[in-house]
Amino acid sequence: MITILTHKKNSNLKFLSKFLIKLFIIFFTQKLFLDIKRLKEIIIYSGHIDVTKSIIKGLIENEVKYNLNPKNNKDYFQNVLVLSGIKELKFAIKLKENNYINRILAGPNISILPRDINYLFDNNNIDRIITPSKWVSDSYRSEVKNNNRIIEWAAGVSLEFWKPEIKIKKKYVLVYIKRNISKEKISFYLSYLKKNKIKYKIINYGFYNPKKYLRLLRKSYLLIFFSQSESQGLSLLESWSVNVPTLVFSNNKFYYKNIEIKSDTAPYLSIHTGSKFKNIKEFKKELNSMMDNLNLYNPRNWVINNMSDKICAKNLINKINEI
Repeated sequence: MITILTHKKNSNLKFLSKFLIKLFIIFFTQKLFLDIKRLKEIIIYSGHIDVTKSIIKGLIENEVKYNLNPKNNKDYFQNVLVLSGIKELKFAIKLKENNYINRILAGPNISILPRDINYLFDNNNIDRIITPSKWVSDSYRSEVKNNNRIIEWAAGVSLEFWKPEIKIKKKYVLVYIKRNISKEKISFYLSYLKKNKIKYKIINYGFYNPKKYLRLLRKSYLLIFFSQSESQGLSLLESWSVNVPTLVFSNNKFYYKNIEIKSDTAPYLSIHTGSKFKNIKEFKKELNSMMDNLNLYNPRNWVINNMSDKICAKNLINKINEI
């Protein structure tokens, strides 16, 4: 049995105001009026919506009893997973100090670095500190006492929603662009696609809803992914689940508050799901190779065997049982 805590967007007037402003903006930028299901999810869930959804769905599929943000102390189960929220983590620590709960797992969406929350992770009542991938764990190690408590856990994906449609014809390459990478850098790669008459469409992070992304993926035979860093890469996981392999721009560091952090842009990429490139020379080579051998990739099968909601929730359950 697991209690899940997430950042409460309505905990006070300030947080609620910020949420309503953000909701108003993304309602139009992401065209949520065309995806009512996603609109409801944004209203219902807090923290990282897709991470919260994944663990809840996975626990249900594993027949594990859970509750989400209970109001009364007596309703908390012995195992508490704080997915997001500094106040929520502090509250869980108080509950453990008063013997209401037995175990606390904190993460993966609480902070970028431990220093961001005044090193709250050093509290010995926290049994495990969860990060979404190894490079994030490595960035934590120098800032956390007793860092053998740091573990990796990745959220899964819904195989029922993110699935290919065989009847739909593949028409183009889909180019996924995050805000944290320069347009000038991307222009070289887009020029190559144009020059070689490779049809493509662009999707920008923060300006789409899941229904649109799914529709574009189903018509794509390849996803080219540009990002400065990815703690897990849920957008990539969704692409793989739709059986679209990915060609990912490789970047191994970024700066956060004047700190150089060694990173990755696709922590869970494998030979079954795609490849990477560092520059235009590697891009040309890898793009041509992947397009000539698309039949050798089976990313959906890899997701089914490794990163479904059910499997990822089971991974977390196993980590709890090891404490």
